[in-house]
Amino acid sequence: MLDAIRPWLLRSRRRTALLLVVTLTAAVLAAVAGVTLTLVLQAPTTDLRNALRDLPAASQTLRIEASGDGPTQDRAFRSLVTRSFGDVPVRVRTTVSGDTTRWDVSPDPARITQDDLVALHAGFERLPAAAARQFAADGGTTTQHAATVQENTAVLVGAVAAVRATAPVPLSIVVIAGAVALFLTGRLLVEGRVVEDRLLRARGASDTRIVGLAGIEALVVGAIGAAVGSTAGTLWAASRWAAADSTSTGRDVVVAAASVTVLTVAATTAAAAWRGHSADARTSGRASRVAAVRAAAVVLLLDLVAAVAVWRFGSQRAGVAGDPLAVIAPAVLLTALGVTGALGLPALLGVLARVSGRRPGFVRPVGLRLAAGDGRRLSVPAALLVLAVASGVLSTTVDASTRGFLQDTGRIAHGAAVRADVGGPVPLDGASDLLPLGLRDQRAIDAGVRPVLRLSGTTGDATQADGPVAVVGVDTASLPAMLPVAPRTFDVQRVVRGLRADLPGVALGAARKASSTLEIGVRTSIGSANPATAGIDGADTAPRTPAHADTRLRAVAWVVDRVGDVAPLRSSPSGALRIGSSPAAQTLQATLPPGGPWRLAALDLALQGGADLEDLDVDVQSLAVSGTRVVLPSRPWTAAAPAYDASGLRAGAVAEPGHKPGPFDVRAERLPLASQPGSGSAVRLMPAGDRVVPVIASTATGSAVGDTIAVDGAWASFRARVVATAPTVPGTDGGAAYLADLPTLDQAVLAASQRPQRVREAWAPHDDDRSLLTRAAPAATIAEPSTGLESGFARLVVLALLAGTAAALFCAVLILAATAAAVARDRQDEALGLRMVGASASQQSRVRAIGPALTGAFGLVIGVVAGIASAALVGVTAVRASVPSAPGGLGVPLVPTWWVVGAVVGVAAIAVVVVTATHASAVRRAAAHTGREAR
Repeated sequence: MLDAIRPWLLRSRRRTALLLVVTLTAAVLAAVAGVTLTLVLQAPTTDLRNALRDLPAASQTLRIEASGDGPTQDRAFRSLVTRSFGDVPVRVRTTVSGDTTRWDVSPDPARITQDDLVALHAGFERLPAAAARQFAADGGTTTQHAATVQENTAVLVGAVAAVRATAPVPLSIVVIAGAVALFLTGRLLVEGRVVEDRLLRARGASDTRIVGLAGIEALVVGAIGAAVGSTAGTLWAASRWAAADSTSTGRDVVVAAASVTVLTVAATTAAAAWRGHSADARTSGRASRVAAVRAAAVVLLLDLVAAVAVWRFGSQRAGVAGDPLAVIAPAVLLTALGVTGALGLPALLGVLARVSGRRPGFVRPVGLRLAAGDGRRLSVPAALLVLAVASGVLSTTVDASTRGFLQDTGRIAHGAAVRADVGGPVPLDGASDLLPLGLRDQRAIDAGVRPVLRLSGTTGDATQADGPVAVVGVDTASLPAMLPVAPRTFDVQRVVRGLRADLPGVALGAARKASSTLEIGVRTSIGSANPATAGIDGADTAPRTPAHADTRLRAVAWVVDRVGDVAPLRSSPSGALRIGSSPAAQTLQATLPPGGPWRLAALDLALQGGADLEDLDVDVQSLAVSGTRVVLPSRPWTAAAPAYDASGLRAGAVAEPGHKPGPFDVRAERLPLASQPGSGSAVRLMPAGDRVVPVIASTATGSAVGDTIAVDGAWASFRARVVATAPTVPGTDGGAAYLADLPTLDQAVLAASQRPQRVREAWAPHDDDRSLLTRAAPAATIAEPSTGLESGFARLVVLALLAGTAAALFCAVLILAATAAAVARDRQDEALGLRMVGASASQQSRVRAIGPALTGAFGLVIGVVAGIASAALVGVTAVRASVPSAPGGLGVPLVPTWWVVGAVVGVAAIAVVVVTATHASAVRRAAAHTGREAR
């Protein structure tokens, strides 16, 4: 056998250049495969560890407290941790204070890997309930930060899953481009072995043996190139992105090298078998027709597969389930667009040849005719160029759109760039429940820091089924700064116009840096009082004299500042009210807190005593702030009946002719106080007007514009009117929610709730405001968008796509050069003829350069078009898959980074120019040599 193949082996040095090309191709493909495997299999662990190191301790630490015997409970708790987390590396820190033991459980950033995330998330969900059951006999447990820790862990799980799901896309591009490149270089090797193959056939070698020899040759050169390329690429990527794990790095080197070696052998042997089959064709005409029919069938089948894959890719459920068509959809789509687009090159060259044939000249008509004759061969590098450029356009579009979508997701789901939690969801009790002054002063307002009121309740009426709903109240004037999202996703200007209202109320003057006194001047008159006392046997005795009827008046002024923070100011009780005499005036005083400017939004007047009053009249005649009179409203305020049981109190009632009530006038013909000792009767006065809140409803609520919704909460209830809908409401998870203007919401809540819920959050539009929030509210918990955890993983997805683009571009340029060289070699006999008809070497070089130049230009243009089309078809799904925590209703605006697209096209154009110039130079030298031989 060795004697039989010795001539074939001895003459293999004639194919040294082609063998080097195959080796280089295998090396580049293996290097890209190694980089991609490192980005997908190792880099997420590095990003995970970095994210955990940068994450605030409270955002990754589950805190559980229990009472009882410390050592015994600690052993039991650590056993629970082992059962909950298994082999996941977590840290448990125990703190004992008296009979209370506290455990802080957090992941260990130095040892955790991406494979631990699912078990870590499950452990954080199981541990609180398990601890509560374990220590139920000792009073149970108290858990802190559970929701935040579970949410952040879920985000990390989704981010890593997105990276893994994207891995087949660049790898598919590498396989497709590499297979085509290796197949064509294999055909060139077969064409270079024509003499050797004939000698082997003459000595009785079968086609199988010849194909096997080609496979052995491909195995040798492919293994060498793949080993070198995978080692270099994987080690380089590991030094930049991967964790220090030599075992994983070695595994990636082996996998990349073995895969590319197998691909090289398969493509080369397929080329050898294809060549042998083509040589058996009976006639060239019939072979050409059969080949055309087969090519058309293959292209049609590829387009159908691409269409189905794109349809499946658009279904998130299919993508999550690991549908193979959905996984490879982007690569199949790019390939289908490249192949289909390249079919237009022969037709275009034919049209140009016919058009130029009618015009005088030599270089252009001849060059176009020769290029049209080679159109089918040139369509292969054109398809690879389209694939490479389209992949680059898609990658840059996904990159820019993902970064923008991450920002939009963070702003929408989080409400702003930075959020401060300053208190719990408790009802207002006094001015002490106000936000810290630093969050309400001018500096914070100028920086865009805004208080946010978050309510939860249930809804239900004729237009909507019962269900939980979140209500977010924020000063809508600040939304454009806090939510710079795409208008079609959340048109903040439209929201401001729809929700912002000029609220009635009494302005209490300019902002103050210190507390001041609010003085409420009241005039009271009581016709008579009938106190009742009970004897020893329970029977009523004779009433006491009116002078002993101790009836007092108290006021609660509800004030709101310009950003919507609200507080109740309780006045000192009045002296005993006069009974049965002329009206008496008194002054009630309350402390107005610093900040503001304040607006009086509601006024409670409460009466308490032990007598039944007759013919009662309470009239607020004046308001003053530290001695400065405040102008009273011109229109009377009315009673907010749903807020209190008024027990007969009425606002603005006219009891006698000639009596002109003031804006805060309350009258009652009879007010029974004796029957409710220790309590009293009160009324809340508010400006007259519609107290239905205009809201933006999320699509998850099912509400339509014009619906009126009743929202019932533990402390705050109100009615809302839907003025617009949006995919999601800022600061929520995308579920059922309403967005309202905070001052408007305050007005409606005060009309329906005795003790509204206090503001407990502040949102800031910029990362730089973190220091302002920290200074203004030292005890606040500063939270950042959870999407910040996903940015590193999204970058890995884009880098992997760009690696596939680089491999496709390399293969495209390589095949363009190889095709041009093969065409020139096949047309060597024409060089002498052209020289004999007077064509100079320079003219011949220009004639031969037209084909590669037009192929490159065609590939670049069609590549950009195919890239834009692929982005339109799969870009939205690809971006959303990279940000799994995004709300479902949030739109994805596709925004290509055009300068990056230009850079990709520029690199491809430079490569085409270099190939064309090199080819033209080689043709010029060959033509000049041919000319000298002719002379």
